[in-house]
Amino acid sequence: MHECWERAKKLLDDEPNAPSHKRRLDCLQEINDLAVAYFSLSVGYEDLFASTCRGGEKLLNCLVGSSNGADLIAAMLKAQQLDAQQVFLPAVRALAQAVTGLSIADGWQDYLKTLVQLSTPEVLCRLVIGASDWCPDGNGKAMETKSVLGAFFALAATHPKAKAAFFPVDEKGNIREDYRWDLSTLANVRGHWGLLMELLQNAVMQSFLRPKYSRDALLRWFAAVLNSNLGRAKTQVDYNKVSSDCFMLNFTYIMLVLFDPVIAKDKDKKDSVKAKYVTSPTARLQYHELTRIAMDSDAAKKVTQAADSSAEWGFNTESFFFTFHAVHLGLLPATNHWTRVNQEIGEIKGAIEEANANASRQGLSPMLLEFQMAQYKNVLTERMQLKYSLDSLLFNPPLVRSVFRFLNYASLWLLRVAFGSLDDDFPGTLPSEPPEDFAALPEFMVDSLADILLLYLRHGPRFQCISHDLDVKNLITMLVHFMPSSSFITNPYVRSKFPEILYVIAMIEKEVNRAGIRSMIGDVFNSAVNPTKLIPALMMLYVDMEYLGGHNQFYDKFNPRYYIAELFNYLWDHPQYKAAFKQEATEKLKDRTSDHFVKFFNYLLNDANFLLEESLTCLKEINEYESLQADAAAWAALPQAEQQDKTKAVEETKRRCGAFMRLGNETVNMMEYLSKELPAPFLQPELVDKVASMLDYFLEMLVGKSVKELKVSNAKEYNFNHRSLIEKIANTYVNFSSFEEFHKAVANDGRSYSPEGFDSAVNFIRSKNILLGMQVEQFAELGQKIRAEFEAAQADDEMFGDDAPDHFLDPIVSVLLADPVKLPTSGTIVERAVIIRHLLNDETDPFNRAKLTGAVVEEYNERPEVKEEMQALKKEIEEWKKSKKAE
Repeated sequence: MHECWERAKKLLDDEPNAPSHKRRLDCLQEINDLAVAYFSLSVGYEDLFASTCRGGEKLLNCLVGSSNGADLIAAMLKAQQLDAQQVFLPAVRALAQAVTGLSIADGWQDYLKTLVQLSTPEVLCRLVIGASDWCPDGNGKAMETKSVLGAFFALAATHPKAKAAFFPVDEKGNIREDYRWDLSTLANVRGHWGLLMELLQNAVMQSFLRPKYSRDALLRWFAAVLNSNLGRAKTQVDYNKVSSDCFMLNFTYIMLVLFDPVIAKDKDKKDSVKAKYVTSPTARLQYHELTRIAMDSDAAKKVTQAADSSAEWGFNTESFFFTFHAVHLGLLPATNHWTRVNQEIGEIKGAIEEANANASRQGLSPMLLEFQMAQYKNVLTERMQLKYSLDSLLFNPPLVRSVFRFLNYASLWLLRVAFGSLDDDFPGTLPSEPPEDFAALPEFMVDSLADILLLYLRHGPRFQCISHDLDVKNLITMLVHFMPSSSFITNPYVRSKFPEILYVIAMIEKEVNRAGIRSMIGDVFNSAVNPTKLIPALMMLYVDMEYLGGHNQFYDKFNPRYYIAELFNYLWDHPQYKAAFKQEATEKLKDRTSDHFVKFFNYLLNDANFLLEESLTCLKEINEYESLQADAAAWAALPQAEQQDKTKAVEETKRRCGAFMRLGNETVNMMEYLSKELPAPFLQPELVDKVASMLDYFLEMLVGKSVKELKVSNAKEYNFNHRSLIEKIANTYVNFSSFEEFHKAVANDGRSYSPEGFDSAVNFIRSKNILLGMQVEQFAELGQKIRAEFEAAQADDEMFGDDAPDHFLDPIVSVLLADPVKLPTSGTIVERAVIIRHLLNDETDPFNRAKLTGAVVEEYNERPEVKEEMQALKKEIEEWKKSKKAE
């Protein structure tokens, strides 16, 4: 019947439409109508005709690959000889079933074309979107495998057939290592995927999005996909219950493309995306279990209960949040999977090397070793093919550009909500408290944004990062504003990612400018960032990282602080940023109402102290292990189990040593250049003793009697440059050489300083030519100044002895009070520098553990009655000292 109809239709189409041909035309039309009628009967009432396939399959076989498919469907509907639901729905389901299992390397184009033909007529489209399998109940896997659209979105580049077609192995089963950089292979994969995305987008737009009668159903399907895949954001993902990576990547790209027109029209419709959607009871997406940016679950529940239960949301709002969810649940988990696959490949290669190395020692037979290698190779090949497939998708330029375009817009939108204004000329600082609309937003809207930025900036092919149309201005502006604000981003681990993003962008900017490439990223820190905002933001974040809140917070703080230090190092060469740093120092040292500035330098010293001490201790342990191994007899005398334990332990020591030394080097480097042009913060009374103690301790370790214990066979592996570290520490000494308070602080360091030890350090540095010319002379002259202060301090000790009245002594460190202050919480009188130094690390009164800050102490001691009491005490101490001198 179908062939009869096609022949009749062709004759009708070819027959001239003239009066002389009317009888022939009428006859052909009657044949055409009869053919359609009988064809419809054979499809709709399959029991009447003997056939090996069902009616839906019959119709599908006649539609797929046919140039007349749309005409046949129109003719069947016009004939009205059938139950449309009974005939066409089975065909749609058969179509989805036929696509299931295909990859992007297979012939899927005709099937997608047929989907459009079957869903374009309104009556059929309504049947499709009204069917139970339009949005089937169940989890994400059911949405992919059982929904009408699921099979088309699931066409995958990671399908075994696609991997074998695009990344074949040779006759020995080996796979090439350079597929990722093979442009022809990449173009082949991306060409197939790009065609799929283009046709899938057209199908979604033409059949379901543009018609008003089907738009709501499409949005319902989008929401169902996202709500059923919330499990993809969990740490442990059950892949039997969620959609596949490729399904979600395809879904994400379609959402990005559908939302792009909203971005293009943003200047005219700034208020088209409503933040209240996330607390609305009428929102299609499920938000009740998600962590909010700055609002606890109880508060979010109350806001939702008070929201308008009849609110309706426009396409722009829904598509924005759908797209953000798609990026969070689709793109981000796929990138995490890609990272794990790369780790697995490294582990498998390491296992192969270890197996080969141990084969002779373990006495494995060649046959057993060959069998073991074959198993490893099979797994490695599968992982490598998966890696290349994910590479080709995740780093596909159209996807990357779409992602950056969306995230750049999302950053601007987040700032508008945070400031509660559509004016994009944002003021210098955020409000003191976040607006309710911002506080209620899901935390992932910032967290996932940061993770995806890091992935692409760090791992994407370099040409994408320096693309001239890659706009990151809004992203940078958002990071700078949110970075110091713990009230807007309450989770410090989210903010801890911001410095690394800025650092990577800075390194890209540096590379772009060195290469002379014209790029929007190439001028970010000169044009898109205000130095007077960025510098204090980085310093405040450095301080906030002290208390991350996790069980491993002590060590977690070092990673973000490393990137902050690297950023300062990069920005210090930009005059406007150096000026901003100096301006910040001048203002904050005058106005002590906020102690963030001094805390920054305090934590900088704490970090340098800890990291260097840990690193040098690790070097000593490595030295001890290498010395033991060098003694063949002593090593052989150890039991094999003990040898293995020591080897395993030293490997962990080496790892820690390299990590800590890398961080320590950058911290010491920052101290060196900051102290050269900005010594005042280090010389504050509450910090100068700590500076002196730290420098003395490490100078003694690096040039003293135990220096031989730091010698290891491969110092570079652990980021240890003995000469460079000594030079930086010595230069830091020189930077403080003209300040008397520093001379006194070194002289008073009873732990590590001695005049003889400092003289030995001068001789060591001079003999090794570590400092040259004026620098080494300045260092030697500093030693003499410190010696003089040391001798004067000894004379004072002899003079005043230990018989000072107790109330003249600081109760914490037992030194004579020189600048006494009274604590408002306990009434105890202490030395100002001593208590401020304590409060920089622990904001409690050491005598009763009451909450206390340096600013409160300063404010309390400005009271006239307290100030008068302290001045009287100082006068009494001075009179006592005079009397002692006169004895």
